[in-house]
Amino acid sequence: MGRMSVAEPANKINYLHPHHRSMARALVQGGLRNKDLVVMYGFSAGQISAIINSPLFKAEVARIEAQAEESAVDTVRDLTLMKGRAAEVIAEDLYANDRKLRSNTAFEVLDRTGHPKGAPVQKNLHLHQHQHVEKDLGKMDNREVYEEVMNLIDEEDEG
Repeated sequence: MGRMSVAEPANKINYLHPHHRSMARALVQGGLRNKDLVVMYGFSAGQISAIINSPLFKAEVARIEAQAEESAVDTVRDLTLMKGRAAEVIAEDLYANDRKLRSNTAFEVLDRTGHPKGAPVQKNLHLHQHQHVEKDLGKMDNREVYEEVMNLIDEEDEG
């Protein structure tokens, strides 16, 4: 190989060979260490270090990373752009002629807004606000309590 001139640093490469580009791609993909590159490419640890620290090699790594960044999918941005159209499709489905489609869409919307299909319906009654309820529910049997509650539900639905 010969001696390098004093003016030229040891970590400088003047040309990127195909194996240099391959090393750069391998490093950008991640998970590799210098000793992995030594085994993969058959260079000494010193040679790998000189290649990796070369400004030309660093520029190649930066170029590959920038290219990967440009082509990467920005999922959050894409979903944000799609949500308006998704809402339109849901609205179209809710007014479609197909009853099953309308029903399924309605259930999906309800499910995603905190009202899942098959969840028990809860009705909150404030028995203490109804003056005509007997004061001592403890003296009533289960059937009487049930009838009283059902009457209150009917009254609230009507009112």
